Amino acid sequence: MLHGLAQLHLALVALRGYGFHVTSFDPDVVSEANVGRTVFSLADIGLHKADVLTHRINCAYGLDWCAEPARYKGDAVRQARSEILITCVDSAASRR
Repeated sequence: MLHGLAQLHLALVALRGYGFHVTSFDPDVVSEANVGRTVFSLADIGLHKADVLTHRINCAYGLDWCAEPARYKGDAVRQARSEILITCVDSAASRR
């Protein structure tokens, strides 16, 4: 999701001169199980997923997006004055 948002941001910058800002929220840390089936490496184990992925996006695309290694809480959108909210879940319980 984060990579797709970066591509969309860059396209909007090219078309209209400005894009958007993203703050990613995820309290999870990279585990050994994440290595090999996702974009994480052994060096990422124990680090917060939001920090790792947002840092990579920032480095790759010259962005200054933020990471919050915490669970999303509804008031964060109002505080950040965000225009859009996208939530992603990775468990059956959350999907229900």
